Amino acid sequence: MQTAAASNFDTSGWLLAPPFYAAGDEPFWRLDIADGWFVFKRSGLPEIEAPMVAPKRSGGADVFDTPPLLLTVKRETCETDAGGRGDVSALISFDGNDYGGCAFAGAAGGSKEAGAVADALTAVDACLAKLGEPALVTGIYAREGGRTGLGLRTKNGSLYECAAEAGGGEIAFLDQVEPRAAKPYMTSQMRFLRDGVSPETKCEGAEDVKAGEKVIGRLLASKCKF
Repeated sequence: MQTAAASNFDTSGWLLAPPFYAAGDEPFWRLDIADGWFVFKRSGLPEIEAPMVAPKRSGGADVFDTPPLLLTVKRETCETDAGGRGDVSALISFDGNDYGGCAFAGAAGGSKEAGAVADALTAVDACLAKLGEPALVTGIYAREGGRTGLGLRTKNGSLYECAAEAGGGEIAFLDQVEPRAAKPYMTSQMRFLRDGVSPETKCEGAEDVKAGEKVIGRLLASKCKF
């Protein structure tokens, strides 16, 4: 990614002054600001980058027209399908499709692992649904053909590899793997527990993972029991 000038704008009149981020569901998506660029992410698909531009005010909304993205930010109550709520709505138009959600002041924050989980949330949910029992996500990685791969570990210690097709909702395969045959990327330091899939687990050192303002699960510290 090249660096775009991010400090040449008078942001005093913007509805949300940078840094800000936006997120939505069905499918999960997120928009971040990085080095003066808008970075649009969807589960299992390549990132889309567009240079940050000053918005035009239209109908009470800030409209950022920066091909291939069109971002509309408006001060109005919004709600995502996953239950997130906010006071500023966001709508991204890209490649003939509209992605609705909420915009929030500040940077998205969180660890690298938390960001990886949020980006792959559709694949995570599809793999857990296919598995049919509570499991920790122990790794998220790219597979061939644009697929998203996941390592999963159940309560009894069984290890599985799941791959979701590009877009995240369709499962390509779910295979049990012998621990000795597991690749290192399948059993990384990640220990993500999806909220609502398994009984809530809280312990010291666990990190909440958010999509927008909604907690979608926790990254468990090594001492946290599952």
